[in-house]
Amino acid sequence: MPITNLGLAVLIFASLGYWGLGVPRVDYVVQFVASLAFALIAMAFLSCVTGVYLLRRRLAELPGPKAILFEAKRGYATILEIPKFRWIPTMELSWDWVEPRGFEVSVQTQASGLIEVVEAWERGAFESIRRRFVIEDAFGLVRFVHYHDEARPMKVLPWKGHVENSVMLRAHAGGDELSHPAGEKIGDRIDLRRYQPGDPLKWVLWKVFARTGEMMVRTPERAISPSVRILAFLPSAEHDEPAAAAARVAVSTQILSSDWRFRADGAATTATDTEAAVEQIIRSRHARLDGNGNGSDLRAFLEAEADSIGSRVVLFVPARPGSWLNNCLDAISEYQLPLTAIVCTDGVAQPDEEQNEGRNSWLREERKQHADGLYRVSSAELQTVIERLGEAGADVIALERPSGRVISSDTWQSVHGQKRGAA
Repeated sequence: MPITNLGLAVLIFASLGYWGLGVPRVDYVVQFVASLAFALIAMAFLSCVTGVYLLRRRLAELPGPKAILFEAKRGYATILEIPKFRWIPTMELSWDWVEPRGFEVSVQTQASGLIEVVEAWERGAFESIRRRFVIEDAFGLVRFVHYHDEARPMKVLPWKGHVENSVMLRAHAGGDELSHPAGEKIGDRIDLRRYQPGDPLKWVLWKVFARTGEMMVRTPERAISPSVRILAFLPSAEHDEPAAAAARVAVSTQILSSDWRFRADGAATTATDTEAAVEQIIRSRHARLDGNGNGSDLRAFLEAEADSIGSRVVLFVPARPGSWLNNCLDAISEYQLPLTAIVCTDGVAQPDEEQNEGRNSWLREERKQHADGLYRVSSAELQTVIERLGEAGADVIALERPSGRVISSDTWQSVHGQKRGAA
């Protein structure tokens, strides 16, 4: 029904005024006011009908869909442009997305027309867009709703934050930086680079700092004979967006090694190149939503790729415990391979924040969907993940995505210790 509640009320009162009061009493003033109301509704109806017709023509004339690729949280895409139709009196046009969900859609007015700007807070891959257009008059008397489906391939990459600047990720993910094939597998620390936040102070060359004023640290020299195959895996689980960012950085910057294999939950094959690995990272979100994630594919991945002589497993995992933790540890225990776990989060909540979130469960869900896109965890959750992985013999690295810094044990232990002491 195109007439709104307000328009229906105006139509009813105008009819009662005209036929019930104006005509019987020959009151030309009432008849004139009622006629103005009829004319206003008719003009609004005609304007909206014209707008719907022109909108459908514009949508039918759109060029072929182009693939859209942008980054979550820090990126956006301009996908659709519609003329303003200024010559149509009182008509207003707006729209939103019905599918896919999880996007923030805003319509900006520019000189060329109405521009659709889309932002996302999570990664994902989508093949089509379903929009809901609302055409109404400025007085809110008439409203038409039009749905339109567009075949538009779209991929959203996980936001990297400053994980790519994390020295600890580069220092531990590869495991094949050998000074000589017969040397130590960690490599000799004979190369130099500038100090970055997160570097242990024991690696700083204080004599160089005293002489030049620049802080330099020792790093392993570049390998000349890689001998370890890296098997990297991303379990799809709740709060896995920071872990997906770390996995994206690792496969895109080629810091794992020259011989690596990658798989994410929901993928049927193993990725051996950056493009295929990033594609799996993007689509792993859908495995989580479909209930097929939580590390259920790690066992099949190890069965197909593991080599007991020269393989090392690198897991990119969230900081919130769940069924993924048991699934991954069970699969790892069968092969007894060296394990490195990259635990990535958007921050550790302070005790007062954890207490407030405990009282208001809705606040935690709203924060997850909030525009800042941050995935923070409590100190107890982070401690559980680190301890369980450490008990399994993993070399655990905890990273904070927004800053790229390493979350030291003092950070989460002191926060958790304060909470337990207060209790």
